[in-house]
Amino acid sequence: MIVPFLAGVFLLRPVHFPPQPIQHEIERGIEVYRQGKGLERVLMEDRQIVGWWFNGKIKEGVEEVVWISPSLVSRWLGYLWAQEKWAGGELERRYGRLRARLRGQMWFMTRLSRLPKMDFLGEEEPPRPMSFKPEPVRLLFTTGADLPSPSTSFRLKVARRLGEPEPEFEPHEGLRVALAPVGLAEISGREWGALKGFPWYLTTHLLQELWPEFEEP
Repeated sequence: MIVPFLAGVFLLRPVHFPPQPIQHEIERGIEVYRQGKGLERVLMEDRQIVGWWFNGKIKEGVEEVVWISPSLVSRWLGYLWAQEKWAGGELERRYGRLRARLRGQMWFMTRLSRLPKMDFLGEEEPPRPMSFKPEPVRLLFTTGADLPSPSTSFRLKVARRLGEPEPEFEPHEGLRVALAPVGLAEISGREWGALKGFPWYLTTHLLQELWPEFEEP
């Protein structure tokens, strides 16, 4: 099974990153840590599942889109602040550097998967050949009349091949824009659980402020 990771950037209009991190989102991130949950549990409403896999027993969400939003950045840094016991001001410094680097652009992480089909007896079929290199993948972003605020949801669909029909969208009067994907990583393994925990945020220096201090990129 193969799981590539892609990053997309949306450049039509800027997104407002507040000068300071969002306090109530910081507190949400701290609470996730206090509950003993993993770092990716801070994704919350900034994560959308766009693809499912039936493992013979249950349907699992195996393809997803994550918006690197001001809310997510604030929650993420709140989690790291609680986990790593940062000195005063470190959270704000990291937020400020990331805010300057993103420059108001919209960035998404997209996880695409190629997983075998499973039957009830546990037998698996080989996955059908399909390329997930950036060039044949199309990401389409859509929202309402305005760009989403830090607390507004978004929609993003994936067309697997340029030759396939575009995915259907619900009617709307807002924006519809194709994003330019850039490959971050491609990993493979025999168990989905091991691939699911791959630290995609360590694959790009763009998100260096989100790296846990004791993890290697």
